[in-house]
Amino acid sequence: MVLGVERNLELTEQSRSRLEDELRQLSRERSDALDQLNTVIRQKNSLAEESVRLRREVERLANAAVQTSNDKENLTKVKAELSVQVNAAERENRHLGEVTVLC
Repeated sequence: MVLGVERNLELTEQSRSRLEDELRQLSRERSDALDQLNTVIRQKNSLAEESVRLRREVERLANAAVQTSNDKENLTKVKAELSVQVNAAERENRHLGEVTVLC
């Protein structure tokens, strides 16, 4: 009977030792998983900040493109007006040249 209890105690101690080893292993794995999680969270936060920065940059570039388009449209109108004025001045110069020749 004593031998059976001793054997049972020995098996229980072996089982306890294995469980403690497994617990230490699981604790290490949990710690590693938490480290990986923290790394992923930092990467996610960094990417979120980069996304906000890029969104602002895209918005700035879109506004610049609209402004450039408006400026081009205005310059095209000014060019057309100046072209009309140049043509009118050339006609007047020709007319004055003809009047000068007649005088």
